[in-house]
Amino acid sequence: MRNTVLAIAVGAAVAMPGLASAQATSPHTVAGNMGIVSDYRFRGISQTFVQPAIQGGIDYSYASGFYLGNWNSNVSGLSYADGTIEMDFYGG
Repeated sequence: MRNTVLAIAVGAAVAMPGLASAQATSPHTVAGNMGIVSDYRFRGISQTFVQPAIQGGIDYSYASGFYLGNWNSNVSGLSYADGTIEMDFYGG
C-alpha cells in the first residue's frame, strides 16, 4: 500500500509541470488584496481617529493595457458625517 501511494505521488509530481504548460494563458487578470492596519493615515492625518482599519481592493486588467480597480477602507464616523467607508475607483 505504501509503495502504491508513493508511486502515485511521484507520478503526479512528474505530470504536473506538463499539465501546467499545456494550459492557455488568459489575457484577463484579476487580483485582490486585503489588510488590517493599525491606523489609516492620509497626508499625516488619521482617517480612523487613531483606530484600526480594514482595507481591501480588487483589480482587473486586460493584456491590451486596459485596467479597472476599486479600493476600500473604513474611516471614522467622527471625522466624516456622510459615512464610514471610503471607496476609491480608478481605471485607465
